Amino acid sequence: MVYQVLEFNNIRISYLHAIEEAFLELVESKKSEPTIIFSRVNPGISISSTQNYNLDIDDKACKQDNIEVTRRKSGGRSMYFDQDYIILSIINRQESHNVSKNYQESISLINSILNKITNKEFYFKDVNDIMVDSKKIGGAAQISKRSSNLVHCYIRVKNNTESMLRYLKLGGICLEPYINELKPYLTSVQDIVDSTGFYERLKKEFLEKNEHRLVTLSGEQEDFIAEKHQAYCNIGYIKGDINFPSKGNCDVISGSGKEA
Repeated sequence: MVYQVLEFNNIRISYLHAIEEAFLELVESKKSEPTIIFSRVNPGISISSTQNYNLDIDDKACKQDNIEVTRRKSGGRSMYFDQDYIILSIINRQESHNVSKNYQESISLINSILNKITNKEFYFKDVNDIMVDSKKIGGAAQISKRSSNLVHCYIRVKNNTESMLRYLKLGGICLEPYINELKPYLTSVQDIVDSTGFYERLKKEFLEKNEHRLVTLSGEQEDFIAEKHQAYCNIGYIKGDINFPSKGNCDVISGSGKEA
């Protein structure tokens, strides 16, 4: 299998979700090769498909600091991102309809590469959590179609718990005052190894394990992504149903929130 590889830096999290959705559809319809996307995004929050915006997001703090909030199509809990996170999106054609197997294969590959470049043991816990030294360092989720699937994961390179908690709530309760209670459960690449050049090392190791070609977006693809992006910027879609439950943040509560 030959992957096409795209790389983005300083993009909005809403735009990344639009890219992922567009290429998942293109791979599904066989209009595109399987795709790997490396990205780092501007400060922003991605909430899950059925999560209550008002109960889990500090809207006032986000607006005050110009923090974008969008709603993704996959489940789970909210996620905060900025330039201290690496996001890896893998879009494959499914050789079988065993969704769990396809997901585990992608996560196992990612963990094996992290093990190699850090000389630490990374492992997977509670469906969505990437762990090292019994602390959470990243997370993953997937979206599956009939003959393709997207696995996207994030790795925290620098610990920024203070920034993250400023913008989050759980059941309407602001989380910023609980920083000292939450910090011991989280870690980052910088906390465990020298993080200098980590992004380039991760990318190099990943590409060496997969036959690939580096590409840029075509004009037609840019137009398709722009069309998708409109939905991720729609305030009605982002705010969602007021009856959606509170689910919290995936770095605050372990596991998937009962969604794959």
